[in-house]
Amino acid sequence: MKRIVLFPIVLLVCGYSCFSQEIGSKELYQRSSLYNILVRHPKQRYADEIQYVYYKMPMSEKFNNHSLSIKAVSSDLVKKEKLSVVSNFLESNEVGKRLLAKWFNRDKRTGFCDTELLTERGLYNAKDWDVQLARMTVRGTSMLGDSGEELIGQTFVLANDIIYIDKEEKAQKARLAFQIIGAILGAAGDIASAATGNNSSAYGDLGRTIGMLGAEISNAIAGFTVNVTTHLYKLEWNDSIAADFYQNYYIDKNTDKASRYAKYVQWGQPQNKIPLTYVGSQTVRSDKTVMRGLYKNEDVISKVVYRALDKSVVALQKNYEVFKIKTPIQSISNNTLTAKVGLKEGVSLNSKYEVLEIRRNEKGKTVYKRVGIVKPIANRIWDNRYMAIEEEADNANLNETTFAIVSGTNFAPGMLLREIKF
Repeated sequence: MKRIVLFPIVLLVCGYSCFSQEIGSKELYQRSSLYNILVRHPKQRYADEIQYVYYKMPMSEKFNNHSLSIKAVSSDLVKKEKLSVVSNFLESNEVGKRLLAKWFNRDKRTGFCDTELLTERGLYNAKDWDVQLARMTVRGTSMLGDSGEELIGQTFVLANDIIYIDKEEKAQKARLAFQIIGAILGAAGDIASAATGNNSSAYGDLGRTIGMLGAEISNAIAGFTVNVTTHLYKLEWNDSIAADFYQNYYIDKNTDKASRYAKYVQWGQPQNKIPLTYVGSQTVRSDKTVMRGLYKNEDVISKVVYRALDKSVVALQKNYEVFKIKTPIQSISNNTLTAKVGLKEGVSLNSKYEVLEIRRNEKGKTVYKRVGIVKPIANRIWDNRYMAIEEEADNANLNETTFAIVSGTNFAPGMLLREIKF
């Protein structure tokens, strides 16, 4: 027994460097889990197009995907819906209960649960000494799932209310301008064709192409704009909720299936609901769209919507500490280091980040100790926004951001960066 107790203590002293490089190369670190839901306005213009691109939106690699089958809530309004309506929707559909059920891979038919997802995501937290100690205990590697339980309380819901800002008057002017340009170039092409006897003049083709382009995306050229209001909720998970769940609702081969199944069906009806706590909201307006690389309405709408959603997430992270992301150090050289984070995550010359070392406290919980401060270097901030490469944006090909070390020493790949207020 003494060896088992002392073994991890030795590794605490000498094992961090090895561990840090391991998680740095494999990007094994503690991510929050995210469930995105759209507040849809069927009566507003471009409602179907916004929903279409929203459903195709790629999941941020900074979060674990914790999506459910419910993807949207409909609103009859053409303006943003009240927060109370969104909260009532989440409560009436037992979203908190569903999120928890997904963590335990609960079978709807039998009620049986397992900890596979917990173990998988818990490995992002497991350190070398956890792995070694697990091999020496009766519980075996299943104890690694314990660290996964820390992640349950870092499950978030983002309810995204997207409102199109109608600018039809400007759109009509843009459409007319493109049609005129197309007609002029088309006529010039016809004249050139008549003079040369060539019926496939490049000028004529160009004119017709531009004319079609104007008819197709002139609305976007005029300034396709959206307002996004994002409501942030957090799944509550603590010792008392966990004890209640394991003692009364968790079903496996060692539990009384019938009684626990019946209890689970009634769980949360209505006074004992699994809480989704409202954290806060943020409203942003989409930025002016660079049209380079865009050829159809879907491209424009996708670019505007995705970037506005990213902008909203950044604003929430700046205002709510509990929602801040962490990203691992990739490499270190001289007095600089790099990380895969950029404009999409709100990095700017005014940003500052703390360098965090991952540790365990006396209760075995993950804690983070600040060991230094870094800041981005001018002209070395990665533009990783949606379609930045297509628009030929500066620094879109960097693949990472380079930071100057302001304070601290002995950093290692795998240590984490988290933005701080200044």
